[in-house]
Amino acid sequence: MKNTETTNVKAKRIRSVRGFITKSIQNQILIPFLILIILAGGVVAVVSYNFSVKNTTVELTETVESQMVGLNDTFELFFSNIDYTLERFISNDLVANYQPENKQDLLNYFGETKETNPSIANIYTVIDKTGEVIIYPEVDLGDDFNAKERDWYQNAVEANGETVWTEPYTDASTGETVVTVSRAYYIGDNLAGAMSADVMVGTLVDMVDELEIGQTGYGVIFDNAGKYVAHTDQEYIGQDASKEEYYKKIISTGKQGIVEYQFEGKDKIMAFTTNPTTGWILGGTVYLEDFQKQAQTIIIPILITLGLVILLAIVVSILITRGITKPIKQVMERMENIARGDLSHDPLKTKYRNEVGQLIVATNDMNQTMREVLHQINEVSETVSSQSEELTQTAGELKTGAEQIATTMEELATGSETQANSASDLASNMGTFASRVEEASEHGEHIQGNSVIVLEMTNEGSKLMQSSSNQMVKINHIVKDAVEKMQSLNKHSQEISTLVSVIKDVADQTNLLALNAAIEAARAGEHGKGFAVVANEVRKLAEQVAVSVNDITGIVTNIQTESSNVSDSLRDGYSEVELGTSQIETTGETFNEISSAVTEMAQNIKSVSVNLSEIAASSQEMNGSIEEIASVSEEAAAGVEQTAASAQEASGSMEEIAGSSVHLAKLAEELNELVGRFKI
Repeated sequence: MKNTETTNVKAKRIRSVRGFITKSIQNQILIPFLILIILAGGVVAVVSYNFSVKNTTVELTETVESQMVGLNDTFELFFSNIDYTLERFISNDLVANYQPENKQDLLNYFGETKETNPSIANIYTVIDKTGEVIIYPEVDLGDDFNAKERDWYQNAVEANGETVWTEPYTDASTGETVVTVSRAYYIGDNLAGAMSADVMVGTLVDMVDELEIGQTGYGVIFDNAGKYVAHTDQEYIGQDASKEEYYKKIISTGKQGIVEYQFEGKDKIMAFTTNPTTGWILGGTVYLEDFQKQAQTIIIPILITLGLVILLAIVVSILITRGITKPIKQVMERMENIARGDLSHDPLKTKYRNEVGQLIVATNDMNQTMREVLHQINEVSETVSSQSEELTQTAGELKTGAEQIATTMEELATGSETQANSASDLASNMGTFASRVEEASEHGEHIQGNSVIVLEMTNEGSKLMQSSSNQMVKINHIVKDAVEKMQSLNKHSQEISTLVSVIKDVADQTNLLALNAAIEAARAGEHGKGFAVVANEVRKLAEQVAVSVNDITGIVTNIQTESSNVSDSLRDGYSEVELGTSQIETTGETFNEISSAVTEMAQNIKSVSVNLSEIAASSQEMNGSIEEIASVSEEAAAGVEQTAASAQEASGSMEEIAGSSVHLAKLAEELNELVGRFKI
């Protein structure tokens, strides 16, 4: 019961809402228009908000990414300065040609450099020959200290003159975060030692810590192992993040980019770039909700604008619907008067030229037209009433004459029908004969046409066989010429082998001379250093030539082998071409014999087809004459029967006309009564 009552209540509410909407045109226009405006405004608000969030996110993300790129440029400038300092040390004669008596001068030089660059904690060099370490500031490293066993020294030697950087670590004496930068240096091709410096990167870490990214964002640094070098929360420094999902996304993205991830259940975004010198990853991370908060400032202006638009739409809709419904109500009242039969009112006046104005004009026209039509109906009904009496008298006289004509025409119809049946049978038999003769003639024509096609195809086949024979002769000459050219190619490839052997000997001699020159340059010491470089390049070039000569020798050998195989294949092809030429000539002679036999057969078929065509033409003429006789007989019989039927129909029609004229007179009287009800 409760469910039924609830359903009834809902149904009543729906009917009341529908009744309110459909009660007037104004509601039907105003309510959907307002709903459309509200929906459109809501969609615009949602789209604008989402676009603002997306656009703000993109812009701020790009800003963070540009911050990381700028920070990376600063790092790279710092590292380049340190690298330049090492280069300057190595190129200095005190380091490159170290002498124990110059140790104090070297320490003074190190001290001057450290004073101008406070980010350097320690400067030291290791002499490879003696293992001596010259370090500034001077410290006692202990008797068992062997610098050549240290990782930074071994990595520098393996780098072969390139600068290497260690992972950051905490200096035991100062507590600062430092990295060790090292580079091996050489005298000629011989290792002389390694130049190193301990560089404090605290300034760089402070720069990352001071980054401002949104409201809650901050900067981070990861070393090559995935450990935190810099983080606003000191607890994270030194922790391994390489197994974290966001770090894996960073590695898979590449050297630079943007990754989205979740951290402690919240969505975050990180823009990062990789420092080319150290391989460290510099990143700036921020919560996505920071971007969304900035985008929410657009909601209030959107809501205010939407409210103003809805208010303006209500005012405009009311004005427009009133202008439409007022003249429609006038038309409705006029139509009610017309429904009651009152056509005496003056025409409605209107100043509109739109559809409403046209509706009022159409109502006036309808009122005037109905008034005129009723006048005409009144006049016509009186005329119909008088004429219907005269029609009744005339219909009786015509009925008697029609009955006499019908009796006579029935007798004529019987004789004409017998004659028509005989002519139809004869025409049917002649038609069967003519169709069979015509069918035989058509078959003859098809056979003649096919024989002509076969003859043409035979002639074409003969021509193609002659063309194929000529083509085989050309192929014979081409294959023969190809065999001769392949033999010449084989000869030239053998000559190339001879030349390659000569080039190989020259390369071996050049390599030997370059080796001798390098030995002499080494004996000359510093003065022969430039010449040693040239001799080394000549030796490398000679080795490359020797390798290329070996490759060319292999290629030429393959060419000779393939040339021999191709030559054998061409000889076999030449034999097959000669055999094919002989067989094509035999086939051509057979085609000539077939062409003669087909020509004679086509002439005989043509003669038979002409005779069948003449017989078919004569049969058609005879059949046409017989059909014409049968047609005339049938038309005569049909005409007589139709005349008799028409006479009978005329008699019946006269009876109907007489009855209809009486009924018409009654309807005319009723029509006069109906017209009298209207007020004109």
